[in-house]
Amino acid sequence: MNKLGILVLCLVFPALVLGAKVSVVGYSDNWKAWYFGKGVEIGLKMLPEWHYSSLADLKLNGGDGNRGLANGGRLILNTGGIDDLAELIGVLVHEVGHVLDLGVMTKWRYGYDPSEIFYSISWTRDKAVCTDCFVSGYAATDKYEDFAETYTLYRLNSPRLRYLAEGNRELTMKYIYMNIVFGKEYCVGRFQEYEPVYDVTKLSIGCLEI
Repeated sequence: MNKLGILVLCLVFPALVLGAKVSVVGYSDNWKAWYFGKGVEIGLKMLPEWHYSSLADLKLNGGDGNRGLANGGRLILNTGGIDDLAELIGVLVHEVGHVLDLGVMTKWRYGYDPSEIFYSISWTRDKAVCTDCFVSGYAATDKYEDFAETYTLYRLNSPRLRYLAEGNRELTMKYIYMNIVFGKEYCVGRFQEYEPVYDVTKLSIGCLEI
């Protein structure tokens, strides 16, 4: 890791990532490394620490590629294709949704994985049982993206989720699930984006002006 990466680690990450291995690579511009590192700090502070408690490896990469990738223990953010902090935070929270789903919640007490309850709302095995029961087009691609997209919307734009749930049984059940498992809404400000979207990480954040 170069001196820039070490500087970003010292300024941003140590108090936030619960002992995870953190790396910052692929930045030739000091300002961009600090800017996106600060976005990760803001995003993580918006989430309870237990939501990413299984995270063992966090990588912030200045290159291109998929904007985010994650499993139960690893999270990668490729910021080359990310336009601003709102989008970065959206992608970060989406990927934390995967960390939760595939890591934290698989180690739930009594050996039970509560993700299975969420999946059962719209999926039988890996097949969707409805077409209008997803918060975005991307959520309809598989049950794991359904979980991550719904979690992201609940954390960052919960009024929009309530709006989508009006008169929709499955989305109402998803809202109730998120509220019971993850607690009260965080972003309760007004929202203006009523049209359907493919990807909720592109939405503005209801409670944050950046």
